[in-house]
Amino acid sequence: MKQIVNLHFFLELFLLFQEKLKDETKTIQQIFGNLEDQVAEFFKLRNLEVACVKLEVGLFNREHNDQYKQGMVDKENQEKQHKAKETDQDVDYQPYLEKLDDQTNISAEQAVALKEECLNDFRNMLLHRAQVIQRQFEGANENLRRKTQWYNVMRDKLTSEEEIRYFEELNHMKFVLQAFIERLERHRELSYYRYAAMARYLQSHPKLQILNRKESRVQTFSCYNCEPTRAIV
Repeated sequence: MKQIVNLHFFLELFLLFQEKLKDETKTIQQIFGNLEDQVAEFFKLRNLEVACVKLEVGLFNREHNDQYKQGMVDKENQEKQHKAKETDQDVDYQPYLEKLDDQTNISAEQAVALKEECLNDFRNMLLHRAQVIQRQFEGANENLRRKTQWYNVMRDKLTSEEEIRYFEELNHMKFVLQAFIERLERHRELSYYRYAAMARYLQSHPKLQILNRKESRVQTFSCYNCEPTRAIV
């Protein structure tokens, strides 16, 4: 009789142990499942941040430009009225998200077409931004050319104060031109990474998960030829 009681006790203990193991396994699966979702969401948001930057940087902020920092800080007040702001806030990625949100249960062919459409729109946006910077550079270069011509005509008639003011304006114009050149070069350098980040974001989007079941090749963003002309010095 005592042996039967012991067997019953061990059976209950075994069943309880088995139940706890199942609970532990279920808990571990939930933890790792949530962790995988969080990591996937983090990488998706990170790709979106790289593709569509939301930072505001002073275009002529010499504190971030070591090449011009030395000896230029004392002129900051004179140049405040000429400062411009370079911002990527006009990079609106909402249209890409809306295109994805409108899609439900799409086929592999539709997913490929939707991804290509989003990437083409994003590529065109990058090209447009480069063209805007190029036009700004050309306008500043033309202003410098006219200012130089004006000085060549008027140099014998200028007072000492006017000549000093001219050279101050000339130095600022040259600084602005160099800033546009560096801005364009930086935009060109970052365009490849932003394009690749957008491609990764689209590839990982839940609406386009069907693409992950097929072999897909990420396009290479061929940067455009948009070299600024040499400034007048």
